[in-house]
Amino acid sequence: MHKEKVFFHKKDILCLEDVVQDSIYFVQAGICESSKHGHTMSFIGKHDIVGISDILGNEESFVSVIALTDTIAWRFSKEEVMRKLMYSQEGAFYLYHYMKRMNIKLLEKYTLQTFDTREQLIGILTYLGQLYGEDEPNQMKLPKIFTKQIIANYMGASRQHISRLCKQLEMEGVFEKDEHRFILNKKEIAHV
Repeated sequence: MHKEKVFFHKKDILCLEDVVQDSIYFVQAGICESSKHGHTMSFIGKHDIVGISDILGNEESFVSVIALTDTIAWRFSKEEVMRKLMYSQEGAFYLYHYMKRMNIKLLEKYTLQTFDTREQLIGILTYLGQLYGEDEPNQMKLPKIFTKQIIANYMGASRQHISRLCKQLEMEGVFEKDEHRFILNKKEIAHV
């Protein structure tokens, strides 16, 4: 199977929604944002795949994927990957488990949306910190790319509401005061 290592700089587009893609990307390093009509749907990082959800035919991509950081990925022909996945037992098994994992992520996001905004924010930041952050003994530091605007967009809330909530959580000691990134106090988020 032919593969090509590709590099995307911050703000580069891996794929566009409503456009038929002929490639699939396996992310080796970096963080990307998946969005639909400008609304953040999910985040994609190391070991995730871009383009697998529309593999079954010449379907248009459901989402746009934009690099939030410099990203390294392996590009494969969608047709070659589809042949490997569909016509081998191991491939079908892998595809089944990958789709199952994606459904679990979606269910987790929808479950968080049933909580009040405060619990949603803490839950989402904890989740993103576990995936992409720096894990220290007492704190979890998220990368600077996870701005209040991106988090607000992901949650479907206004930036102003998230800013007010962050100030409140800083006063309660759940977050450390930092203008450039989210820093969560592990002891405090464990009680939430």
